[in-house]
Amino acid sequence: MKQVYVFDVRLMNGTVTMRSEKGIFASRDLAEQTRKAVMEANCSHEQPEGLVAICSHIEETVVYESEDEVPILNQEH
Repeated sequence: MKQVYVFDVRLMNGTVTMRSEKGIFASRDLAEQTRKAVMEANCSHEQPEGLVAICSHIEETVVYESEDEVPILNQEH
């Protein structure tokens, strides 16, 4: 099993979500670097007026690579 790091980026037009994407990364460092770059780009004056990119916090999650790693599939009844 592996750990991956995920954050959401939502492109907002006021209070309306125009687009939503998840970024999934193999390392926390890469996730943090990317999240920081998105936030810095959001602060630039090059974006169309009214559009804002919102980033969630980075979450760590597990990627199960085989049936043996999935806890519920290996419970003794």
